[in-house]
Amino acid sequence: MDSTLIVKESNRAHLRDLIAMHRESIYVPMDDMWENLIIPSGTCFEILHKSTQIGYYIVDANGYLLQFFLKDSDKNESLEIFNHIVETDTVVGAYAGSFEPDFQSLALNRAKETTIDTILYRAMKYDPLICPVEGLERRLATMDDYDAVFKFCLDKVGLQGEWMQPYYQDLLPRECVHLFELDGEIIGIGELRPSKSS
Repeated sequence: MDSTLIVKESNRAHLRDLIAMHRESIYVPMDDMWENLIIPSGTCFEILHKSTQIGYYIVDANGYLLQFFLKDSDKNESLEIFNHIVETDTVVGAYAGSFEPDFQSLALNRAKETTIDTILYRAMKYDPLICPVEGLERRLATMDDYDAVFKFCLDKVGLQGEWMQPYYQDLLPRECVHLFELDGEIIGIGELRPSKSS
């Protein structure tokens, strides 16, 4: 590895320009939860070559890469830089989305196994379907539904973590959570979230 390559812990404010370049490079907007909760909870590292910022990466508390980005001018060295980071920063895995094909390709190149975690898609137009279930009602959740939404997500969906409270406290007032109720009981939850960044 080139001895002029330096990796050091940083913060999002210091990496603002690189993060903006990354956002412009992706094909579709990132998932809102991913962009505003998961990624900001990770630790940022800047990648420097000859004292010049060439990229950054973010690792979560469990050692999983959440993002890896290099400027276009430095992509020829991406495999070597990626391998160096994975080997020296005790990275145990990566969450790499198909909207980031460079990162995904590098992660797949090193993967011993892969698992599909989440499938995201972008609808070309929103056309709500008429539900075939008799008596099923759909409505927008409000902050009055917070406790019921939180309990449903814990008990039925299996979500957990400190991120849940701020996540739903943000989504409910923005009218992004849809409840599906049958006989007054929540049987499903859906989210329709506009991206804050794009």
